[in-house]
Amino acid sequence: MKLNLIARAYGEAFFFYVLETIGVEKCVEQIELLEKVVRDCPEMGLILKGPNISASEKFEFIDIYLKKYFSQEIIQLLQLLVENKHADLLPDIIRFIKAGTLQKEEVETVIKSAFPLDEQTVKEITKKLEAKYGKKLRVSAELDKTLIAGVQVEMGNTLIDGSLKGRLQELKDVIEYAGMY
Repeated sequence: MKLNLIARAYGEAFFFYVLETIGVEKCVEQIELLEKVVRDCPEMGLILKGPNISASEKFEFIDIYLKKYFSQEIIQLLQLLVENKHADLLPDIIRFIKAGTLQKEEVETVIKSAFPLDEQTVKEITKKLEAKYGKKLRVSAELDKTLIAGVQVEMGNTLIDGSLKGRLQELKDVIEYAGMY
């Protein structure tokens, strides 16, 4: 089954999001319920995808009819798909998450640091990331002196920035934003 790359990106992002919130078990339960609703009620798909139905009407539909049955995470996914005009990808996203593709494959991971990391440190970081995200990682380490201090981890499509450069950029963004008012 060849899956749409955009659906895969949504599925992967959603998976990492639910790891931090409702967890994998609840996610699978919610995805199975969503799949059943999509399969048994094709009208829902027509409403979410309908070009003649405004986004606000779609959000209202989600709020009135779906919010009481689904977790906040599923509701946010549906709203995001509507907002980005990708509701037609919902069946592929569901299949992607259900197939367990995210749970079974190794994720290419790069740990960047301002200073060389010893093998033991790389192993410790890898162990913690695998435990937190429930994924097997294929890790490589790179030196990036522009980070100043700390580490930056690129895990698939996810960036975890614990570098001083990243923190300074965040601070700069906040100052620039505050200066706009």
